[in-house]
Amino acid sequence: LPRSYQDLAFIKDVEAKIKTALGNKAPNISWSDDNLHNLKGFDNYVIVFWSTQCGHCLKEIPVLYDSLKDNSKTKVIAIGMEEKVSKPVWEKMVLNYPNFINVYGVNKWQNEFAQEYGIHSTPTYLVLDADKNIIAKPDDVGALKAFFEGSK
Repeated sequence: LPRSYQDLAFIKDVEAKIKTALGNKAPNISWSDDNLHNLKGFDNYVIVFWSTQCGHCLKEIPVLYDSLKDNSKTKVIAIGMEEKVSKPVWEKMVLNYPNFINVYGVNKWQNEFAQEYGIHSTPTYLVLDADKNIIAKPDDVGALKAFFEGSK
């Protein structure tokens, strides 16, 4: 189709779904001093997209933290999907989650990582293996906990 007839947002969404399909290597996420693909030493990684402005997130992120804080084989990368005005709230809140790699995701839905992963709601969870391949996409923290309880 000519470009003027194409739905570019739909195309980007489909591309993101393909990139984040089970079995595919997760797109890289970079932060100030490192990136996802460089991390080593863990059997699993959990990527969670969340926001301080999301009621479900405010309930689920503490549960996620408590359920994995003693799991030395899993590392959590928590992407804070925030607007510039909510950054101070996020900066204060992440102090409660020192075991997470907390990444500030400026511009909420237009954040580069949200776009790359096709994120349309928070919280969104992805579980990766040691090689950063996507092995699960739990719907909520309960399903995430069940995944790890089932893999013991």
